[in-house]
Formats: sequence, structure tokens, C-alpha cells
Amino acid sequence: MVRFAICDDDAAYMKQIVKIIKDTYESMSDFNEPCECILYNSGEELIKNFVEDKIDIFFLDIECGQDLGFDIAKELQKQKKDLGIVYITNHENYMASAFVCRPLGFICKKTAKEGIKMPMLNILEYLNERRQRLSFTDKNSEFSLLVSDIIVVEIFGRDLLITLIDKQIECLGPLQKYEEGLIKYGFIQIARGIFVNKKYISKIKGNEIYLAGKIRYNISRRRMLEVEKIWKG
Repeated sequence: MVRFAICDDDAAYMKQIVKIIKDTYESMSDFNEPCECILYNSGEELIKNFVEDKIDIFFLDIECGQDLGFDIAKELQKQKKDLGIVYITNHENYMASAFVCRPLGFICKKTAKEGIKMPMLNILEYLNERRQRLSFTDKNSEFSLLVSDIIVVEIFGRDLLITLIDKQIECLGPLQKYEEGLIKYGFIQIARGIFVNKKYISKIKGNEIYLAGKIRYNISRRRMLEVEKIWKG
């Protein structure tokens, strides 16, 4: 299921844009996944719930009550670096400043039906990259996980502990078996036996790294410069 968040203080418009988003997605997508639109009336509500709601793409009204869509995007980015954002507005003059958090597109409310097509192409490309999977082994069986769901992979005793958005699971080691795939999909080794998903790094403070806004690890001294370089790059 692909989940679109729509954050707007105009309830009537949200109903209109839901149909436009769903119709456009269904006509342009070749994913074998339906889509769902989850509605938020304020930036505060969205920021509080988007991780649990497993949002893939964010449609943000630039003027959402007392909140600015740009400010909402900055707060979201503290928990997840690489966001899929599309800005929505009634005022075309905002287009010049709609680069905040590298949006996938910009939609003018008055021409949304036609204007959504180019952002949707960018959305589908973004989603395709995030539908990549990594395979792991558990006893005698193999299973795969979406790369975008994995926050940390680390050594846990003789095996591995995988921290996902909503849970932790164990699988068979050794870590070396998975290192090539982890690096390929943007994971960074921050210490011996610990790889973190670059997309979830919210900040680095001293030798501490914060993931998804709440998970904290220490970076080894010898990897400090490399981790900062990869993250900022």
C-alpha cells in the first residue's frame, strides 16, 4: 500500500485533491499496489503521526492555518532526511521559494488536475527507488525487507538485530554477509558492527548520531569524519 499524506486546513479541498491524487496515481503507476490518502488538518498532527502511519509521500499546503508548509517540511526532515514532498498552494508566487527540502513538485490548487502529472512522474520514480529490498536469512528460511523500512542493522550476540520503523527483528549473521548490499543502498557504518540507514539520520552532535528523531548511537572516533562526509554529501 502506497500512503499519501495530505496536510491542509481546508477539509473541502482535501476531498477534491484525494480524488485527483488517486485517479492520477492509478492511471500512471505500474506498481501492483493500491494507494491510500491519509488526511491531516494541521502540521502538528502530521508530525506526530507520520512515522506510525507509514507515510510515503507528503502533499503539504504551503499555507496550512497558522503553519507554513515549508516549516512543516523542516520539522518532518528532522526525523527523516530524504522526504518525498509536493507543495500545494493557491498562490503561484510561492513557486519561486518551493525548493525547501527538495520537493518532488509543486501544485497550484486551481489547476491541480493538470498540474499533478509532472509531480506524479517524480513521485513514481521516488517510490520505485524506495521499493528496493534486501534479503536476510532466519534459520533455514530467507525473507526480504524494504530498504526504506530499515533504520539500523547491527551485531546482536552471534546474530543480527534489525531495527525497523515499528519493530525489531533478529536474523542470522554474520554481518559481513550483508555489508555489500547495505552499502549499495545507502547505509553507513558508524562503528564496528553497526550500519545505519542514511535516510533516517536526523542530526549528528559530537560523536552521537540521531536516527528518526529519537534513536541514538555513538559513532566510533575513527569513523567520525567519514560518517559526516557521507551524510552531508
